[in-house]
Amino acid sequence: MKMIKTKLIRKKGLKDKGNAFIEGIAVVLIISFFLALGINIYTAFLTWQKLNRIGDEAVRMAEITGSTTSAAVEERLEDLIEATGIEPDSLSWEGTEYMSGVYSDKIQINDKIKLTLTYEYPLIGNRLDDTKEATVEFPFKTVSTGRSEAYTKE
Repeated sequence: MKMIKTKLIRKKGLKDKGNAFIEGIAVVLIISFFLALGINIYTAFLTWQKLNRIGDEAVRMAEITGSTTSAAVEERLEDLIEATGIEPDSLSWEGTEYMSGVYSDKIQINDKIKLTLTYEYPLIGNRLDDTKEATVEFPFKTVSTGRSEAYTKE
């Protein structure tokens, strides 16, 4: 009785001889796919963080100077763009509360400052036919807000 069971087990084992090799290849391919996807997502997250940093530091400079058009703010934006290597697709100060009259480019103390940055992040992958790269662009939008710390006497 025991001899019959072992013969059946051996026969079944002989049929599945190459399955472990094929399964191993499939597992390696799946792991490498998810690893590549994870690296791409990680770099996208780093890009979003850098874009957020540009916005936060530009708003901070605008808070200190009390203006969004001052040379200090423009210079700081240029420095941040150069340091991070990210050129935002659009930069908008809409929503910022400016003073009226002669000081129309100034922001009064405790008035709202709002900067919106957008950037299209290209997620690059290879096509199977190797003719050109397949790109999918993800739109990043960051909004940074603050309050002016500069008092302008009218």
